Amino acid sequence: NLFLLCHYGVLCPLQAIVGQNVLLQCPCKKRNERMDMKWQLEDHTTVLHHSGSHNTTNIGEGYQNRVSLFQNEDKDNCSLLLSGITVADNGMYKCFFQTETLVYIHITLHVIGKTFVLLVFCCCLFLYPKIPKHLHRNA
Repeated sequence: NLFLLCHYGVLCPLQAIVGQNVLLQCPCKKRNERMDMKWQLEDHTTVLHHSGSHNTTNIGEGYQNRVSLFQNEDKDNCSLLLSGITVADNGMYKCFFQTETLVYIHITLHVIGKTFVLLVFCCCLFLYPKIPKHLHRNA
């Protein structure tokens, strides 16, 4: 089989806070339901793989009980709900599905922490116990 790989579109980067849920949108109109549909990270880690021919869904390690699809409600919706976001979920996700060609959508997820840290740097001008002579002031 020869498949043409075409870039369907890049969606805007998403931001999520640790512990929240995030919806990674992937509209898949005209998807061939007998073919596979897959979500994976940029390093090829499988998040979710749905086999259309066997009607089975396999969920990648670390994503069990954290991902949901909406295909039962809407066959043209391959969006992925990712629950309980962790810092490890940061990265670029790809949604692959088959129409007349192989289609993929990229979504970049930026995970931010719940608290913000402010770093303050200070510089000391005077050396204790000795102050440089040129800094002495005459009273």
